[in-house]
Amino acid sequence: MEILPVLRTLWRRRVAVAVGVVAALAIALVLGPGAPSRTGVAYTRLALDTPRSQLVHAAPAGADTLGWRASLLAHLVATDATKSAIVRRAGVPAGQVAVVDPTLAAPAVPSSLPKGVAEATAAVTTPYVLSVYEPDGSLPIIVIATVGPTPVAAARLARAAAAVLVSESSPRRAPGVQPFVIQSVGPVHARTVVTGGGRMRSLALAAFVLVLWCAGVALGPRLPAGVPRRRRAARAA
Repeated sequence: MEILPVLRTLWRRRVAVAVGVVAALAIALVLGPGAPSRTGVAYTRLALDTPRSQLVHAAPAGADTLGWRASLLAHLVATDATKSAIVRRAGVPAGQVAVVDPTLAAPAVPSSLPKGVAEATAAVTTPYVLSVYEPDGSLPIIVIATVGPTPVAAARLARAAAAVLVSESSPRRAPGVQPFVIQSVGPVHARTVVTGGGRMRSLALAAFVLVLWCAGVALGPRLPAGVPRRRRAARAA
């Protein structure tokens, strides 16, 4: 087996390997576990309905338009006017809020949409992130997901976005307009997410350094056979 000669070489050069082990342990101790990062996340849901609720009445007028209306409202959150209204209500500077619209990229399968939201949110560096999307295109339900420095801040942004969207309900007696209403169907849930803070990164780097060191020791040039004898003779003299 090819690994046996390598192990024999490492054993003959075990002093150099020990130096690499000490260096790797020192790297792991210096890097340490790292400080964990904490962010707040919040989410809530809204639903579109007709004035004569489709939950009570069979096929009310305008029920077949709620799906595309919900999709349109989710996309409108990314516009400057709607975003400005949300940040004003939340009391957050506009430059610190990023709006992510993951539904603009069609997912491969319906269940990949929440994963797309998480990936798109992770790529944003602003303190606040707002994402509005439809979890199911066949249902007139809008999900609002926010990220903030704390759970309280994330919940405040989620409530502001929900209030602005609810205000988009159409007037019931506007001429030529099919009326619809937007209402909250769930409270704002908020929690803290802790990321990082483990020793895996420092241990992985230490292991990588140790592997490179051992590879260099094993593949390095061999000392001539007479060199150790000459060294022992020099020490004896």
